[in-house]
Order: sequence, then C-alpha cells, then structure tokens
Amino acid sequence: MKDKPKDKVVKIKEGWNSDLKKIFRTLAVFSTRVPIVFKPKGVEIRVMTLSGTTFIKIEIPKKQFESYECKEEMTIVADLEKLNDRLKAFSYDFVMDINENTITLKNERYNFVVCNLEGDYYKSAEYPEITTELKREFKFTSEADFKKDLMNLNRVGETAEFNTQEAELVIQVAGGSKTEYAEIKPKITDNKETINGHKKFENAHSRYDLEIMRNLMKFGGLNSIKFGDNSPCVMNFDSGSMKIEGILAPRIEMEDNEWTYQDTIEEEMEA
Repeated sequence: MKDKPKDKVVKIKEGWNSDLKKIFRTLAVFSTRVPIVFKPKGVEIRVMTLSGTTFIKIEIPKKQFESYECKEEMTIVADLEKLNDRLKAFSYDFVMDINENTITLKNERYNFVVCNLEGDYYKSAEYPEITTELKREFKFTSEADFKKDLMNLNRVGETAEFNTQEAELVIQVAGGSKTEYAEIKPKITDNKETINGHKKFENAHSRYDLEIMRNLMKFGGLNSIKFGDNSPCVMNFDSGSMKIEGILAPRIEMEDNEWTYQDTIEEEMEA
C-alpha cells in the first residue's frame, strides 16, 4: 500500500504577505484558476489566459519564505477569487499546510481551507518553454514613468506599436480616428545593442495590447522588456529573489476599423 504523501508546511515571512497578496490579485486579472506547484526548491506558478494571448511564469525560491518544508512535488489548483478572499484575513505572517486536496491558511486566529479544484486544468497549464526571435532588450530609468507613459498612450488607443530607432525605443499609438495619434520615447537607462546574436542596433517592430501590458505592470519591479519583429514581448519583473516573467503575444492581424500610426501620419501629410 502506497504511503500517503506528507503535508507540506510553508510559513510566510512577516511583512512579505502583502507581496504575496499582490501576486494573486494580479493573477486574478488574467485567470480564474491558478496551479500552484510546491517543489523541494520552492514554488512555481504558471498561468495562461483563456485567449492564449498572455503567459505568466512565477518562481519563488524557498529562501523567500520564513520556513519551507517540501520533499515531494505537489500541485494545488486554486480558485483565485476564493484564495484572494481568504488571504484578506491575514495582515501579518501565516502558515500554509498543503496536502493533495487542500491548502490550509492559518495563524493563531484563523484557519481557512482552500480546496484543490478537480479536472484537467493543471495539464492544460503545463506549457512548454517559450522561445522567440527576440532582437532588443530595454531597461527604463523609472518604472513609474514608463507605467505613466503606457497609461497616457492607452488614453489615445488600445494597441501600441513598439519600434526601435538605433539606440532608442519609440512607442506609437493611433487613436479612434485618423486625426488622433501619439508618440512617446521612454527614458532608457540600459539598452542592449544586441541579443540572441542579432546585429548591433538591429531594428525591431511589433504591436501589443496596451491594457494587457498595463495589467502585467501591476506585478511591480519591472526589470526589462524584450521583443523582436512581430514577436511576443517578454516583460521581466524582479522582487528580491523572486522572478516573474510575463509573455504577451503580438497583435499581428488588424481589425477592419483599425489603422497604424504611420497611416495617420501619411494621411495628415496628404491633407
């Protein structure tokens, strides 16, 4: 008879629970369920939206926790709405007891159980590593300024065109009419001339959904973005020893009522 696997015990550091709450609140923007994989070396979370446009990978090493006991890998698929609701009760450190059916969140006052969801959701979340033809990587002088740039562009239109001009990054948006458009050159603190063997300052162009990009920014701690020609945009976030990667699919096909920034410029020149 096979022995029942022992419970995993994870204690959250005092003061770090707010960061953990922010992670799950942000994930709830993209999905209703989250597979949480407890491994001997730490926790891994992988989520893809139902539309398949956004993939999120989070790695939390065990040193991020006050204590971490896990000898065998175990996966719990949690309802994000219920998990976030239960986490509201904890204003400081708490413990998670994990077994094959539940996560129990507890401290000296509370004892909440979050059940493992049934079905094949975890299998659908086992995505392969995503490799892309990334050409350029940019880091920003101020995360707050870049977040504001995206918000201001989103006021004009829904889709942004990311272009490189030598060492610069230029983001352009066409609005709801051909008379409305915007262009921003974010302040760059670090620009990798080349990645993946491409030529120095090789130009790259791609289009991305601004609302999805802004939602990914809610994780905080943006480290860099990488993109190529009509390739996914990889946004890397760092928070201490924790790593978060958001991969956003490009907007390649255009809607019938949609036009590019260049369309608006050319039409204005012809007028």
